[in-house]
Amino acid sequence: LSPAQVNASSMLNCASFCSKDARCQTFDYDSVSSRCRLFSIWIHEGTMIASASPTSRVGFIQQAPMLY
Repeated sequence: LSPAQVNASSMLNCASFCSKDARCQTFDYDSVSSRCRLFSIWIHEGTMIASASPTSRVGFIQQAPMLY
C-alpha cells in the first residue's frame, strides 16, 4: 500500500476505506477532488509534506487491542 488512491464521497468515507484495509494506517482526503489516498505508514513515522490544496486533510486509524 504505497499509496493507494480511491474516490471517496467524504472524509468519513475515506476513513472507512482505510479501516477496511489492514495495511492502511494513515489517509489523506481532498474534498474538492474527492481523492482519498491510503498509506501503510503511521502519521508519526515519516514526514508529512503540506498539500497545496487547502481542502486536503490527513487522518489516521487507531488500532488497539481493546478495540477488538
